[in-house]
Amino acid sequence: IRYTNPSFIKHIQQHPGCLPYLEAAGWHAEVADFEKVLACSVRPSNEEAWQVLKAAHAEASKLNDTMQGKLARKVKKKQQAEGLRLDRVRQDIESDRERRKIIFPEHAVVDLGAATETGEGASEEAQGASDEQQPSAGRLERKNQ
Repeated sequence: IRYTNPSFIKHIQQHPGCLPYLEAAGWHAEVADFEKVLACSVRPSNEEAWQVLKAAHAEASKLNDTMQGKLARKVKKKQQAEGLRLDRVRQDIESDRERRKIIFPEHAVVDLGAATETGEGASEEAQGASDEQQPSAGRLERKNQ
C-alpha cells in the first residue's frame, strides 16, 4: 500500500491510532520504486497478529456504528426542522388568506385546484370580465397585417 494512496490517507493515515495497529499487526514501512509503501509480513500462523487485527476490526466497527448513528440523528433533526419551517409557512399563508377574506370580502379567493379537478371554470362574472378583455377579431386582423 502506497503512503500517497488517497484511500489510505483518507481512511487510515488521518485517524489517530490506525498506524500503530497496523504495525502491531505486522505491517511495516518499506521503500519500493522510490516510494514509501506499507508491506505486510504477517503469516497466517501468527495468531497474535490476527488477534490485533480482530481488535482493530472491532474498534473500527464500533466507530462506524457511532458515526452512522450520529449521521442518522443529524439527518432526522434536519428533516424535522424543515418540516416545522414548512408548517410555519403554510400557517402564514392561511392566516394571510383569512385576513384578506375579511378585508376584501368582494374579492373572494377562487380555489383553482378545485375548479380544475371538477371541470368547472370560474364564476360567470369572472368569465364575462375575461371576455370583455379579449380583443375583437377585427383588431387581431389589423395587428397581423
